Amino acid sequence: MAINIFKKFRARNAASPTIPDKIWTDPIYFAAFGFGSGIAPVAPGTVGTLFAIPFYLLLRPLPLVLYIAFVVAFVGFASWVSEKVSRDIEFHDHPGMCIDEFAGFFVTMTAAPHGF
Repeated sequence: MAINIFKKFRARNAASPTIPDKIWTDPIYFAAFGFGSGIAPVAPGTVGTLFAIPFYLLLRPLPLVLYIAFVVAFVGFASWVSEKVSRDIEFHDHPGMCIDEFAGFFVTMTAAPHGF
């Protein structure tokens, strides 16, 4: 009696919530959905991380202290945005909300050697 894990995976994804239309009209939603990266039909979190790379490259020249200050502020902003949008759409941790991928990438890159 084999269990088909792919069938269970498909069944779980069948109930994925829709992307709110406000993503293109409300800047808070736009930020929450990873500046548009969260609309990717497959692996929106991975796409969000890829979208974070150019932002990191713009921040890379900052001195470490300023970069860390930015990261702390961004994590706070991302937490607030995620909470607000989750309450508005009445869905906790929507798969398309990937501002947390940006925050996680920025935190991770604090340990990268300068110039990496």
